[in-house]
Amino acid sequence: MRNAMDIATTGCSVNVKLSEDKKTIEDVRIAYGVAGPVPMRAPSAEAKAKGKPLTKAVVHEFGQAVLEDINPRDSWRASKAFRQHIATVLAERALTESIRLAGGVIDE
Repeated sequence: MRNAMDIATTGCSVNVKLSEDKKTIEDVRIAYGVAGPVPMRAPSAEAKAKGKPLTKAVVHEFGQAVLEDINPRDSWRASKAFRQHIATVLAERALTESIRLAGGVIDE
């Protein structure tokens, strides 16, 4: 293990467009770095969330759906399982924050 620097195990970006009444996800984009051989989007997750209401269940489904699209590797820096876990957590957190910044409120 390196002692001199920190290296990211993955990176995630989510952009969301809400309906005019701020209750529905009209469009969403998610992209990852270090989740495969090149930076990539997760179209399965995007499709799962489009047209759906702002609920915790939809946020969770979105996070789990990224596993259909990413292919992280095992390395001495982080295992594949850890990278998959981090990818789902980051997806949920990033979607939640994007919704908040767009003026939406997530229902139970």
